[in-house]
Amino acid sequence: MTRQRLTEKIVSIDENVEFRLSSLMKIYETLGIERFPSQNLHNRNWNSQIAQYTPQVQDPIISFSSKSLVLSLNEKQVCKIRVDNRSDCEIYNITSIENKTDLFPKVDCIVDLPLGLKGIVMERIPILNKWSFTSGELNRLYYNFQDDIDRLHSQGIIHNDLGYAKDSKCRPNIVLSQNRIRLIDFESIKFKNNTDNWLYLLEKEKLDLKILYDELVDFACHTLT
Repeated sequence: MTRQRLTEKIVSIDENVEFRLSSLMKIYETLGIERFPSQNLHNRNWNSQIAQYTPQVQDPIISFSSKSLVLSLNEKQVCKIRVDNRSDCEIYNITSIENKTDLFPKVDCIVDLPLGLKGIVMERIPILNKWSFTSGELNRLYYNFQDDIDRLHSQGIIHNDLGYAKDSKCRPNIVLSQNRIRLIDFESIKFKNNTDNWLYLLEKEKLDLKILYDELVDFACHTLT
């Protein structure tokens, strides 16, 4: 494999989706992102997660999977770009929960991008490691989060894809942030008024929350955040 071929494209971490750099540069231009930023735009080294060969070009990339490409715009905003043809579903969910909860990132706008893609410009949630908190603080964060989730459920909304960290290779959709626990990913949200198996999904989410608590206070688990 030649170096020229390696530098012509970027590949998702699961190797199912790729972008030619020329297409990526058009997206950067539309979003006002520099091709060669003078400093890192995120606090994780994406290059360490998967072998890539153009780190300067990829610098704004926070994550890239077969579902979405997430780019850092600045210290307070990211742009999520669905690459699996599910943009309309996610945008519908975002619109449907608007002003009903602040557990999810605040969405600023939807941007039309090259290649027929759409970018969701949203709040950048600072993610902290649970080792930054005492066990008492983690208990407080969890029970406050449980109250927030109960209010969400009472409005007929469930996240439906909380995930949890143990034995998982992927970051769960629950993150520890500044003085609270937040949710990410709007894709799988379900609404009581149009879901046939609502009670089953609701009970499953409550079980996931119990597993979250066990992992949150289990200091042997390193992967929650």
